Amino acid sequence: MRSKRSQKHLVLWFALGYTSAIASAQNPEVHIHGALKNMMMHADISPQAVLSTYSGSAGWWGLGAVAGLKGEVLIWDGQPWVSSADAGQITLRSSPEAEATLLVASQVREWQELPVPEGVSSQEEFEVFLAEAAEHAGLDVTQPFPFRLDGKFDSLAWHVVDWEEGDMEHTCEKHKTTGPHGVETDIETQLLGFHSIKHHRIFTHHSTNIHVHAWLNNAGVVAHVDEMTLSDGTNLMLPKSR
Repeated sequence: MRSKRSQKHLVLWFALGYTSAIASAQNPEVHIHGALKNMMMHADISPQAVLSTYSGSAGWWGLGAVAGLKGEVLIWDGQPWVSSADAGQITLRSSPEAEATLLVASQVREWQELPVPEGVSSQEEFEVFLAEAAEHAGLDVTQPFPFRLDGKFDSLAWHVVDWEEGDMEHTCEKHKTTGPHGVETDIETQLLGFHSIKHHRIFTHHSTNIHVHAWLNNAGVVAHVDEMTLSDGTNLMLPKSR
């Protein structure tokens, strides 16, 4: 539940007129390949999409997991990136030829930026704010949509999956810990996420409405975000109306 402090700042944020600055928008189409439930229930980590389908031209944004659960995927403005681990060491490469077992992608050519109110810090508080801000921006919050975060974070728990070949027992905890993982503190970075209330166990876990990947600027790594705590001075970006 959001704190009274964050509720106060959210009301103030709208009262100051930010709503008038947010253009009406329509949700961009979101493309989904694969499903978390297929991994968890059927150990299906086979290829479902090729990154080149959503790369090579500006405006494509996406995230997911490499086929075989051998790394993390981030498509950033048409440029596909893959982080993978070898003997515990993470390498980052641009890989349009890479295959993904899970991929969520959308084309957004313009974004509208707004500050996250002071007092919205926990991931739970942010999810509430995100839905309210998106609705005020004219997005249909009953349908999936992409978003970005740019700024400071008090903490960021992350992992790069490195699944052991032949392991048929899939759990959320094992996905987080089979490869390199850690917690960054007092970090400034950029995140890409997708929000949906309808895709639990498809591209979000049952306990959250968002799936987020991060550039860990200090390490040159693309990673899945397990938990985050926002700091003051973080900006949210939502798709801008066409």
